[in-house]
Amino acid sequence: MWKVTKEVAVSAEALKTIAKLVMDVVQPMSNTGGTFSRFCVRNIGYGYALNFEANEVLKDATRSKLEPIHERGYIEVGGLYYWDIPNAMLGQKRNIEIKYSDIREMQVHKYATQITII
Repeated sequence: MWKVTKEVAVSAEALKTIAKLVMDVVQPMSNTGGTFSRFCVRNIGYGYALNFEANEVLKDATRSKLEPIHERGYIEVGGLYYWDIPNAMLGQKRNIEIKYSDIREMQVHKYATQITII
C-alpha cells in the first residue's frame, strides 16, 4: 500500500512541473509590414518550458528553424513566446513543430500545428 501511495505522490508532484504549449495568436501580415508572419504560443501547463525551438516542417519533411523574437530561455506559466515565419504569403498554410522540455528535462515534448497566414 505504501509503495502505491508513494508512486501516486511522486507522479502528482511531477505533474506540477510539466509545461504545455498551445497556439495562441497568429498576427495579420499587415502588422509586420507584409514581409513575414508572426505567431505565438502560450504555456498553459504547470511549470516552465525550457530548451524550446520552433521549426517549419517543409513539404519534403525537412525542417527549417524559425527565429524567435526574444532571446529568453524559458516560457513561464501563462507566458507567451513569439516566432517569425519568413517569406509568408497571405492564405498559405504552414506546418509548425515546437519542441520543448519541462524543468525536470527528462522528456522532450512536441507540439505540432498548422498555421494559416492571415
